[in-house]
Amino acid sequence: MAVCQKGHAVCKSCFERYADTEMSNGQQQIRCPFWPAHLAGCTRRFSEQNVAQILSPQLHERYMRGMREQIRAEEYQK
Repeated sequence: MAVCQKGHAVCKSCFERYADTEMSNGQQQIRCPFWPAHLAGCTRRFSEQNVAQILSPQLHERYMRGMREQIRAEEYQK
């Protein structure tokens, strides 16, 4: 089970599909799928530790690659 920092739980298979979609859409950090205002309005993200525990090794590597790219881009802008 993946649990966001506010406590919303998502099953492993749903979280993997959701994370894959988010990363395909260019999102580097995976926010809670309950973020839309018409739902719970959650603005929290998943901890890196939780993401590492839930995602398959392939998806986790893709996630980490995206995070590294984001950090490099932020450093470049400074």
